[in-house]
Amino acid sequence: MIFGSILKKIPIKEKKTVEFMQRIKSVNEGHEIIVPDFEILDVKNNEIHVKQDYIRGNTINSYKCFTKWHIHQLVFLDCVLEYDDFGPIDFGWNNFILGENGILYYVDLQAFKPSTIEKRAIKFQEKYIDREYDSCLRQWHPLLCRYKVHMANLEKLKTWCGKEYIKQS
Repeated sequence: MIFGSILKKIPIKEKKTVEFMQRIKSVNEGHEIIVPDFEILDVKNNEIHVKQDYIRGNTINSYKCFTKWHIHQLVFLDCVLEYDDFGPIDFGWNNFILGENGILYYVDLQAFKPSTIEKRAIKFQEKYIDREYDSCLRQWHPLLCRYKVHMANLEKLKTWCGKEYIKQS
C-alpha cells in the first residue's frame, strides 16, 4: 500500500542516468512486479532529486531462504525474462518490497540499465541465488535449521530457473 512519498537523491553515475530513469515507466507497464510511481523533481549538483511513492511492507529479505516460492519465481519470470533490452540488473533482496496489499514492488531506480536476458540471468544467479542465499545460510546454525531442506530448495530453484530460461531461448 502507498503511504505518502519519499524524497531520494540519486547520484548521476553515467551520462544517461536521467534518460534511463525516464524510460523506466514505459518499460514497466504490464509487469507484475511494479516500480512505485516516481517523479523527477530536478537535476543539480550531479544528483537527481526524485519523489517516489512510499510502499509499506517487507523486503524479500524478510522471506529469506526461499520459503515463499511464488515470490522468488515471480522475480525470475518478471525481472529476468520479461524485459527486452532494458531492465533491472540488481537483484539484491532489499530492492524488492512485498507490500501489505500483496503486490511485489521493485524500488531501486538506479538498477535499470540496457541489458539482455542473458546478462540479467547471470546477475540473478550471482546476486539473488548465490550471494543472497549463501549469506542467509551463513547466518543460521546448521543444527538449528533445516539446512538440507533449504539446500534442496535452492537446487530446485536453480533447476526451475534453468528450464524457464531455456524455454525463452
